[in-house]
Amino acid sequence: MTQEKIDFVVTWVDGADPVWLSRKKTYLKEKLGVDVGDESVEDGDDRYRDFGLFKYWFRSIEKYAPWVNKIFLITDRQKPEWLDVNHPKIRWVNHDEFIPQEYLPTYSSPAIELNFHRIEELSENFVYFNDDVYLVNPVEPQDFFVNNLPKHVAIYDAIVPWHPFIKTLYNNMEVLYRHFPTKSALRRSPLKFFSLKYGFMGILKNLLLLPWKPTGYVELHIANPVKKSTISKIWELESATIQKTVESPLRDYSTGINQYLFRYWEIESNQFEPQSISIGKRIDMNQVDELAEILRTSRYNMVCINDTLEFNYENQSKIQKLLENKFPNKSNFEF
Repeated sequence: MTQEKIDFVVTWVDGADPVWLSRKKTYLKEKLGVDVGDESVEDGDDRYRDFGLFKYWFRSIEKYAPWVNKIFLITDRQKPEWLDVNHPKIRWVNHDEFIPQEYLPTYSSPAIELNFHRIEELSENFVYFNDDVYLVNPVEPQDFFVNNLPKHVAIYDAIVPWHPFIKTLYNNMEVLYRHFPTKSALRRSPLKFFSLKYGFMGILKNLLLLPWKPTGYVELHIANPVKKSTISKIWELESATIQKTVESPLRDYSTGINQYLFRYWEIESNQFEPQSISIGKRIDMNQVDELAEILRTSRYNMVCINDTLEFNYENQSKIQKLLENKFPNKSNFEF
């Protein structure tokens, strides 16, 4: 089977941009009666902070995935000043180009992600990156898709309510189990769920959680392959559920779902191939020593350097230095 072209999608926002911030502040105050940073809504600074590291994302793509067809940069009328958005491999897409007007403006990443299938020119097979996920070793198309099937880590995980965000995961599972109530994919293709690529603990988790439902899934918090047709299918079957998410301009844990559902759907519909757990790892911005080790040892193909409210700003320069040492040369995407 011929492998289709693969695009990359990356979302980015500069939360310190005064024009964007003023636009957001005015809308929230006039339409919702809340202020930016209001503790009563799920709208923390860590959702919008930019640390000046985005150029290393593009450098990592050029160095380790030069085969990518196109890069779709999704923003809200923003673009990095150093980025050449006219580069033939870059497609700069603003929210109003693909999100229906009735859902705009939006400051909710799930609302943006749930409309990716509407992006014109985006290929059927694409890989979704947050802007804090960097390639650190070479990847090939078959690391994301095999015979046009996305590769996923299919390890079940218990849903433990330790944070309000867990309600979103539970909402995802409610949708999933309306359509796949019996874990039939595991029963039809057990080798996909008991793959050696998941390691001993992954296999053990699937064995222990097999009798239980609903169960969640282990999240590596890295770039994930997605098929546009998967998103379209979920919209077709669950439009009322999705609209509860996309109609809210801010993230709403109580009723919202998110893009993890794309992956879950492809797993439970048995339209996937197993992915190795060593494909990537998530760390937070305070784990500078671990980042240095990952960059040095070449154990993973990608790393997520996740923002956290408890971030120590003294580590910012250390992270930038590590990434500058890893990617010292400007990419062709930069002026």
